[in-house]
Amino acid sequence: MVRYVVRSVHLLLQSRLGLAGGLADPGVRLLDPAAGSMNFIRAAWRIVLESACPGMSHFTGIELLPDLHTRGRATLRRFLNVIGCDAGPARISTVNADALAPPPEILDHSFNVIVGNPPWRGRSSHHGRWMADLLRDYFRMDGPREGNPKWLQDDYVKFLRLAQWLIERQSDQSGGIVAFVLNHNFLEAPTFRGLRQSLLTAFQEIYALDLHGNARRRESGNVFRGVAQGVAVLFLVRKPGLPPRVLRADLHGSRREKLATLGRTDVLTTAWTPVSPRPPAFLLIRGDRAVEREYERGISIPDIFPVHGAGLVTGRDAERTALDRDTLRARFGEEHGKAILPFLARPFDLRFVLYQKEFLARPRSALMSHLLDGAKGGNIGLIVPRQTKEEPGALVTRWIAGHKVVSAHDVCSLFPLYLGRGPERRPNLAPGLAGRLGGLLGDEPPPEAIQCYVYAVLYSPPYRKRYRELLRRSFPRIPLPPDCGRFAVLAALGGELIALHLLQDVRLHRAWSRGCEEIEPDLLDYRIGAYPVLRQWLQARRNRILSREDSRHFQQVVEALRLTRDVQAKIADVPMG
Repeated sequence: MVRYVVRSVHLLLQSRLGLAGGLADPGVRLLDPAAGSMNFIRAAWRIVLESACPGMSHFTGIELLPDLHTRGRATLRRFLNVIGCDAGPARISTVNADALAPPPEILDHSFNVIVGNPPWRGRSSHHGRWMADLLRDYFRMDGPREGNPKWLQDDYVKFLRLAQWLIERQSDQSGGIVAFVLNHNFLEAPTFRGLRQSLLTAFQEIYALDLHGNARRRESGNVFRGVAQGVAVLFLVRKPGLPPRVLRADLHGSRREKLATLGRTDVLTTAWTPVSPRPPAFLLIRGDRAVEREYERGISIPDIFPVHGAGLVTGRDAERTALDRDTLRARFGEEHGKAILPFLARPFDLRFVLYQKEFLARPRSALMSHLLDGAKGGNIGLIVPRQTKEEPGALVTRWIAGHKVVSAHDVCSLFPLYLGRGPERRPNLAPGLAGRLGGLLGDEPPPEAIQCYVYAVLYSPPYRKRYRELLRRSFPRIPLPPDCGRFAVLAALGGELIALHLLQDVRLHRAWSRGCEEIEPDLLDYRIGAYPVLRQWLQARRNRILSREDSRHFQQVVEALRLTRDVQAKIADVPMG
C-alpha cells in the first residue's frame, strides 16, 4: 500500500504538476508529518534512486514518539548503507517533534508533497491552540455550523487539516499534492461535510480510493490486521488551472487480494469513476443522480417531526438497568421505586432503568419527558438513526428509549408524536406540514395518520431497496403521498405495523399457544436495523430461566414479526410514485 501511494505521487507530480522528474525533481519538498518507521520516506527514496544516488535532504519525516523516531531513523541509515549511499546526518532529515504543534521545521519551511498514514485516534491527546484554530474551518460549511464536532477532533483529521494548510500556503503556482491513508469514514459520514467542502474548495483534483474492511459494516479484508475501521487512500492535487474533478474507486475482496491489486496498480491505472459531491453533505460517493434527485424530493424526518434527540445513555448499563423491576428495587432500595421505569433497549427488548439524573450519563430529560406516560399509551415515539453503518432500521415506542435501539454502532434519535403530557400536549409537527398535506389530499390528516404513513414508507421493501445507500447517510426522506387513496392505504398499513410493534394488535393475544419449534429459520434471522430481533432478545436473557410472562412476550414478538412480513408484502404492492 505504501508503494502504491508513493508511486502514485510520483506519477501525479509528472502528469499534473508538470515535474518530469517526479519525486526526483530538485523542486520537490516532501514531508511525512507522522512518519513512524519512515516507510513512506524510504519508498520515496527507492523511486529517486532508480536513476541516481543524489542528495535527498528535501525529504523530511517528523515523528512525535522518541523511540519510534529513533528506530525509524536507524532504518533509513541501514537502507542507505545497503544501497551504497552516504548515511551521514546531512542526508537523513528527520525530526523528533509534534507536527501538530507545529515545530520550526514546519513553520519555517515550505513543502509541496505531504504523504503518510497519520494516527487514527477519536479521542485525540493533542489539544494545542494553533491546531484548534486551524480546525475550525472544518466546522463551517454552506448552511449551519456542525453541531457535534466530536469526530472532527480525531488525530487523522488534524493531520489532514495540517497538510491542507501546508499546501495552501505555497505562494507560487507550482501547486502541491497530499497523499494520505485514512479512516474511510470521512468519505460520507455527516460530521465531515465541512471537511469535504473545504477540500473541494482547496484542491482541483480529489481521488478517493475506498479499501473498505469496516468490521462494523460486516465488511471483510481490512488491509491492516486487527483494525476495525475501514481504510481509504486519499490523493489531493492543488494546481491552479487544472479542471476540477472528483474521482472515486472501491476495492473489495480479501486482504491479500486488495494488497495484490495495490501492488500492480497506481493512481493512473486505478478504475476511477467521476462523482459529483453536492450540498449540503458533499459526499464523496457514487450514486445514480436520477435516484438521488427523486429521493431528495422527499421530506426529511426532522422536517416532519422537528423536536427530536438522541436516546438516553446510562453510562453503566450493567448497574443502572435490569431485565425486571424487582432486581433494581433490591439493588437500590424501595425508596427509588417510583424512579424505576420501563425503557426500550433493543427491538422489543423492554428492560427497566433507574431513571434519575444523577445516576445516568445522559438522561435526555427534556426529550424523554414526552414519553413518561408510556404505560398509559399516551404518546408514541419514532426511532431512527441519523446515519447507520448497518441496514437502515426504524421502530416505534411508547416508552423512554436508549440510544442504540435499532443501530449497534450509530446513535438513534427519538421523534415523539406529541409534546407535553395530558390535555396540554400538542402535535410535534412542522408548522404548515398538515396544511401542505391537506392541499395534496383534500383534507388535513391528523398527526397519527401522518406518523402511520411515515412508518409504512420506512418499512416498504421497494423503498428500502431503491434508496438503500442514501438511507445510510442521513435521516430518511419521506416521499409526499401522490394522492389521498394511496395515503389512506399506506397509513392504514402503517397503523397495523405500529400496533404490531407496540404489541397491541389483538391477534397477538392468540400467539401464546404457539411453540418455539414452529419458528421458521428465516424469522429467527429477521432484522430490525442492526439486530436479528429474536436471537438478540434470547441472547440478552441467556442463563436466565424465562418466566411465564417472558415466554408470553417472546411468543407475541414472534407472531408480530410473522405478521410484519405479511404487512410489508402489502406495502410493497402500493406504488409511491
